[in-house]
Amino acid sequence: MPVEKGTVPHYGRASSVERRASSVERRASNGAWHLISSVAAPTLGAVFLLAAFAKVTRPQEPLDAMRFLTGVVPVIAPDNAVRVLIMGEIIIGSFLIFKVWPKMTLTIAAVALGLFTLWILSLIATGSAVSCGCGLDATWLKPGQARWVALAKNVVLLSIAGFAMRACCSTRTIHSTVQVQNAQA
Repeated sequence: MPVEKGTVPHYGRASSVERRASSVERRASNGAWHLISSVAAPTLGAVFLLAAFAKVTRPQEPLDAMRFLTGVVPVIAPDNAVRVLIMGEIIIGSFLIFKVWPKMTLTIAAVALGLFTLWILSLIATGSAVSCGCGLDATWLKPGQARWVALAKNVVLLSIAGFAMRACCSTRTIHSTVQVQNAQA
């Protein structure tokens, strides 16, 4: 196989630029990532804002949950912890809806959802008759099947966060790869 002057043979293997180009073509032709990117993060943001609103309208549930939790971690004052939680949910929700620092905000949202999931798992494991602090109705005060539903919802939300993070990173990869290719052309 003759090699032209000024080129480097790659002996049947695609160069990194060629691999990126084919990856970009596959992802760009598939509009699913764009759809996920444009829908998943604002959906998570709405969930965070609704959770904050529920905690504001019924502050006793998260306060009871924090009081129960501070029996384990006595460093945090329950009233202040609830305020910080509500403000955090409002900030995360707003940032996700308006796509402010999407990668970092999605990461923080996923960590928060992971912590909420661990909290629900601890309530399931102990069988404690305390609200999860989710701001949901009175059935959550009782241990049992309702907590498994909360766990399932959190797993679904974590999955959405994962898909949104993947779509966010993929979209950025497409744009940066196209910019590299345009600069090389």
